[in-house]
Amino acid sequence: MLRLVYTLFFFILYTNNALAHHAFAADYDSGREGLIAGTITEVIYKNPHARYYLDVINDNGETETWDLQTMNLMILGRIGWKKDTFKVGDKVKVFGILGRNHSKRMSITTITTEDGKVISPLRSRGSSDAGKDVVTKNTLKQEFVSTDITIDIENTKLLGDWDIMTTGFAGGKTTSHVDVSFEEDAGKIKAYVYDGPVNVRFNKNYFEFDLDWSTAWDTGHISTFSGKITDEGKLEGKVSHNGSHDFLGNPMQGGEFTGSRSNSEQISDNILPSLVDLSGIWNRASGFWPIRKINYAMTTKGQSVIDNYLEMDNPNSRCGSMGLIMASGMPYTMEVINTEDYVVIIYGADYVRRIYLDDRELPDTATNSSLGFSKGHWVGETLVVKTTNLTPAFISTRGQPISANAYTMERFYLGKGGYLHADLWLHDPENYTRTPYIRRVMKRNTGTPVVAKVGCDPYTFFRGLYLEGQLEEFWDRSAYRQ
Repeated sequence: MLRLVYTLFFFILYTNNALAHHAFAADYDSGREGLIAGTITEVIYKNPHARYYLDVINDNGETETWDLQTMNLMILGRIGWKKDTFKVGDKVKVFGILGRNHSKRMSITTITTEDGKVISPLRSRGSSDAGKDVVTKNTLKQEFVSTDITIDIENTKLLGDWDIMTTGFAGGKTTSHVDVSFEEDAGKIKAYVYDGPVNVRFNKNYFEFDLDWSTAWDTGHISTFSGKITDEGKLEGKVSHNGSHDFLGNPMQGGEFTGSRSNSEQISDNILPSLVDLSGIWNRASGFWPIRKINYAMTTKGQSVIDNYLEMDNPNSRCGSMGLIMASGMPYTMEVINTEDYVVIIYGADYVRRIYLDDRELPDTATNSSLGFSKGHWVGETLVVKTTNLTPAFISTRGQPISANAYTMERFYLGKGGYLHADLWLHDPENYTRTPYIRRVMKRNTGTPVVAKVGCDPYTFFRGLYLEGQLEEFWDRSAYRQ
């Protein structure tokens, strides 16, 4: 059995080109990396994360068992990492980010086999510097939660709500929507993207703002939008990703953007209904890069929830229901079934949701649930849905909370090219001083796909807590999760 190599790098990398995964940062210390060597004793190739257990001999000659975690099976499959890529008995060297509180855990950056082959879940070519472009939680909070992000401006043509459409956002032909608002406050201008604050700079008709965002995989980035308002009253400019990489480690290319005045959440109920058939199976629209704001305008209570969030609080980590916003925002298939009295939406093969179109109400004996109680009505060709009776949950694995008194408003409509737009607003004044807004774009699957269940086994989650002596902490935090 190979001996433990304690090559620990005690440094913190402060850059402005990527953000640490918030849930990841709760369990791993992004400032401490290490190299260990040993023998694989157990392989658990299951969602939500593949895990490997490694027996390592420390400097005292004692055997230690390390818990190694990597990506989910969908991501691993895309880079050719299979169940038998590593087997019990394999002797390997593993470089990665160490667990917090000096626990014997590691998030895998690279694995080196006995014959010298280097394999990485983060970079398609297994680069040894994968995973190093991170920003610590404290830096993130200081830069984006601060309200001191305003600047004097002479020209106010930018004031208002804008819908920005990017081209080549993440390279190739990818596009994305970005909703930005410029608002005047005491002679200064503040900027918000999806109602979350962003750093902004102005020079007459020219502007620049830094967007903190994550994909559906929750990989975080900071991208800079630099542009101007044209004589025709439009926005145009360029977007750069400041050296960020996608979740496979490939460099993200910049692109261009244009912008026009956008519609608000409110639409008139005076428009006569014109039912649209949304039935079918929908997939995440190819070419539309999903953008989710990371930092929103928080209340003191809401920010406290984020500051105290740990990965163990994420229900998806233990195969529990992830809630309406996370389920609808994950890169699963979405099947829609229209009936006269309700619309059924099935996210993946696990989450079944009914949107009632008649006058039925939730019984008094019913309890709150992860998907809540949804009622909808047609306004023109738009399905407007209000969902109440939600159990406490999170917007994403970064810990942005959803209270038991929150409700969501959604608009489902077919846009240009037959794309299904599903826009969502979270109304939760207990946690947010502004209303978070989330965009989703889907494309109809015209084939005959089989919607397979996404397997998930909570065994790895609870075993990990047991090995690290954290089971009591998990039970003690049950009140926090409510």
